[in-house]
Formats: sequence, structure tokens, C-alpha cells
Amino acid sequence: MGDRSRLQAKRLREIVEETRRRDEILASRQRRPDRPRRHDAPDPATPSADGLDVPEVHRGRPAEFGDGDSVDYRNNFADDPDNADAAASSVIHHAVEQQVRRRYPGIDITPGQMHSSENLRGIPRDVNGPLHLSGIRRMWNQFYNHYDRIGRAPTSQELLDYATLIDDAFGDLFDPPIR
Repeated sequence: MGDRSRLQAKRLREIVEETRRRDEILASRQRRPDRPRRHDAPDPATPSADGLDVPEVHRGRPAEFGDGDSVDYRNNFADDPDNADAAASSVIHHAVEQQVRRRYPGIDITPGQMHSSENLRGIPRDVNGPLHLSGIRRMWNQFYNHYDRIGRAPTSQELLDYATLIDDAFGDLFDPPIR
């Protein structure tokens, strides 16, 4: 295992543990919408006031949809010159997940946008489990649970903003890296 792989594995373990800790904190704070309580948001001047450490992230370009001609996302990813080297060795991840079109039927996202190369990320196969199937999965589950609790569907922009947050957290682990 190379140095980059060891560093990635270590960072993934830290991210998974932090995500689990955040899940526990959020689960303990969630209440049914029919039982509201006084607003107790943290002071915005102190981002860690909610008891969570705020990780340092390296912000890059915001997530976006392109206008793909094809719904064959694997070919769309491989046809993008920036992804050519990664296409064969990566699991292809949708930054905004495909399931949003099923979960929120009224959402204005076309198949061409969903499968455009701009919405696709390569994930190295050796970190797919802890990164894609655990870390990113847990984050999207929190997002969906939030919108289920408040009783409305997210907007396309809210989906892109959340995908940007995930890119900021994990983008250096993607192939090719986007942060």
C-alpha cells in the first residue's frame, strides 16, 4: 500500500468515526415535528457551540449540473478528458444522487443533468466501501432525514449545495481529486 493509500485509509477512518459521532448527536436532538421546542441553535460566532468540531475543508468549485447528451453516465465520465485516466479504475459516484429523482418526483433535474460529467465523481475502488458506501451514504441519509422531518422536498440548489459540502469534505479522495 502506497503512502497516499495509507493516508487515504487513515483519513477515511477518521471521517467515518466523525460521521458516526455526528449521527449520534443528531439522532439525540431530533424530535417529531408535532412536538416543537424552543429554538436553540448555536451562536453563529462560535461554530463549535453545538458540540461538533468543525473540520477544516478546502473549498473549490461548487457542485453543478451539466447538460449531458447521454444518460450513460459511465461513458459520460470516461469521455471527459479530466477523468480519462480514472474511468477504468474508479467507481462512478453521482455528486447529487440518482435517487433524488425518485424521492422527489417534482424536482427539476433532467436525466441529462443527473448523468452529466459535471455531476460525476470517481472513487478509487480500494476506498469505495468506507468512503462511498459509508461516509457519503451517511451524509446523504442525514440530508434526506432533515427534509423528511420538515415536510418538504429540497430545491435543486439545496441539493447542489449539499453535494458541494460533500465535495469539500471528501474531494481530495476522489479520482481525479477535485479539492
